Amino acid sequence: GFCLNRSQVHMHPLFVLLFAGLLVEVVAENEHPTEPTTEQVPPLKVKKRPQLHVLWIGNSYTSMHDLPAMFLHLNLSLKVHNRKFVPGGYTLGDDRPQIHQLLERQPWDWVILQDQSQIPGFTIDMEEYGATAMTQDMLGNYYIDAIKKAGAKALLFQTWGRKDGCNRFPDHFPNYVAHQHLLKQGYSRYLHCLRYKDTGGKHGEPSGLEAYIAPVGEAFEYVYKQERNVFKLLYEGDAGGHPSVFGTYLASLVIYTRIFNRSPVGLPSKPSAVNLQTAQYLQEVAEKVALDYVEKNCDASATCNGRGYCEPTQEYCVCEPPNCGLVCDVECGHEEL
Repeated sequence: GFCLNRSQVHMHPLFVLLFAGLLVEVVAENEHPTEPTTEQVPPLKVKKRPQLHVLWIGNSYTSMHDLPAMFLHLNLSLKVHNRKFVPGGYTLGDDRPQIHQLLERQPWDWVILQDQSQIPGFTIDMEEYGATAMTQDMLGNYYIDAIKKAGAKALLFQTWGRKDGCNRFPDHFPNYVAHQHLLKQGYSRYLHCLRYKDTGGKHGEPSGLEAYIAPVGEAFEYVYKQERNVFKLLYEGDAGGHPSVFGTYLASLVIYTRIFNRSPVGLPSKPSAVNLQTAQYLQEVAEKVALDYVEKNCDASATCNGRGYCEPTQEYCVCEPPNCGLVCDVECGHEEL
């Protein structure tokens, strides 16, 4: 047979001749090896996920339950690179070197700005309004150019009124409704600061920065009007008005909707502490409030001061259409500053 054992290999002369001929043939073939080419083995194509670079600047309202990480997990098809500067109690009017370093370190797609929870709602009659003016000046005199240089868009993270108002300013923020109303106005003024450059004139000139609002506070307000039991779940329970995991989840959905201009309804990712029914409801709220949201910012017809932003009034004169400009002045009874 053809299957030979070890002793048969040494004794069988026919096998020796066959093996010798085969060896010569193999050596002859290897004297002229075939050169490998790239056409023989096509390269492996690896599809890279799109990337998004987001810089978060704020305080504990952003860091609570790690809002940046929650936002990241909403869209796993996208590789999100988050960096954040969110020390407790931080205000946007506080010029920190760490912010300069982060903005200058690399190009960004979005810079998300969140101010302290009371400052945007201060009015010009208050002594504390100086903190509001500092934020407005930082937005106009630093953030416009810095964000444009980084190649990014600006997104103002509009926060929410405290559930029971603010005990520190009971006359100004006596309840949730008053606090929420003034914060909404304040972020509209902030938007104007980013969209219009200070020229020393009445209105300012367009800054060229793409700036938008993430109406998280208005999403809280929608829940307040529709589902009071769910509204209570949005808060952590402390006096500082910090968000619970439900509130942070709603914030992440609103920001997702604004950045991608896409409905969050049906997103599979949610915190384990949020039940499915509530998660679906909050997704619907974010869609209704934030999808196709139109910022009601002061335009060039509004009455602005010399730094190019609209001034607030005690009478809750809203610096947004149709209550801007001369109509606003007459109705609210204040003179141009």
